[in-house]
This record gives sequence, structure tokens and C-alpha cells, in this order.
Amino acid sequence: MARTWFVPESHDEHISLVVEEARKASLDFHRNVVNEFGDFDLRPRLGEIKVPTLIVVGDDDSVTPVEGGVQSTAAEPLVDSASL
Repeated sequence: MARTWFVPESHDEHISLVVEEARKASLDFHRNVVNEFGDFDLRPRLGEIKVPTLIVVGDDDSVTPVEGGVQSTAAEPLVDSASL
């Protein structure tokens, strides 16, 4: 299950380390994280940004995809984009 949280190129030892650290936290901690960040979405406020800003999303991120996400909610089209 934990592998689905990571990109395919992630190393098993890194995944194991994250899972090991996550297991140290209480159930209440995990419940609070899900409750607090589950609906966290600042896309409606992107138009308020008035200075050059770097917005980073992952190519393979199903939660914050580039298409239909940042590009479509910015007040003005984003001029530059790159894939790392």
C-alpha cells in the first residue's frame, strides 16, 4: 500500500524509512493530518498572488495534477513550466 504514495522511481529503502517513521506517530496524529489537509486546496486563491511565484506539482501526482489544476485556476496563464 505505501508504494502507491510514491513515484515509481522511489527506492524501497526510502519507502521503508518513511513507513517506519509514520508508524511512530499516534493514530490521533494521522487522523488529524487527514482531517486538516484532506480538503486543503489553495487553487481558488491563486489569482491573489501578485509577485512571481514558483509553484511545484508532480507529473505523476494524482492529487495535484498540472492539467486542470494550477494552470486552469491561475488568474493569468502561467508563462513558464518545466518538468524535472
